[in-house]
Amino acid sequence: MYYLGVLDGIDKQTLHDRTDRLLDLTNLLHAKRKKVRALSGGMKRRLGIAQCLLNDPPILVVDEPTAGLDPEERIRFRNLLSDLAEDKTVLLSTHIASDIESSSSHIGILENGAILYQGEVKDLLHTAKEVSYETDLPRHELAAFKKRYLVYEQKDTAQGLRLRFLCYSQPEKDFRAVAPSLEAAYLNVLHSDQRKP
Repeated sequence: MYYLGVLDGIDKQTLHDRTDRLLDLTNLLHAKRKKVRALSGGMKRRLGIAQCLLNDPPILVVDEPTAGLDPEERIRFRNLLSDLAEDKTVLLSTHIASDIESSSSHIGILENGAILYQGEVKDLLHTAKEVSYETDLPRHELAAFKKRYLVYEQKDTAQGLRLRFLCYSQPEKDFRAVAPSLEAAYLNVLHSDQRKP
């Protein structure tokens, strides 16, 4: 931290105060004297955030920040990003829906450089409200079912499978409407061309 601060031209007193504050913010103050190679993967991620914050930037961009972290580190890291978002703009690039749900109020969906959706998470969820269903199905019917519907969740049950999926045609009588997940809403945006005109 001190080395990077010196390279960035931060004065000694500011660097000392800011380093301790950032290590405390990222829950690394107890590891202040440890070598970087001795830190866990999650600790290294948090150290990276602390290093990025040395110059107190107004915007922080993080790419797949929780990939490969254990559940405890993932929760700690998401909470850190939420805390930082109180006085900074945090841009989070990720494919992990739980990271978005717990950390973001606005979302953008990109495909091949084109913006397919931009808005609030709650509005994105609303886009899939009318097409998100659930049904129970014998296991041997799964392949044929997937040819007709876009399945976004599959769970084993004692009777077979419980599926959640997107349905763009007249729902069958054993389909139950369900509140869409963020994954369902995301898939709905990506596959909106399958909707009836």
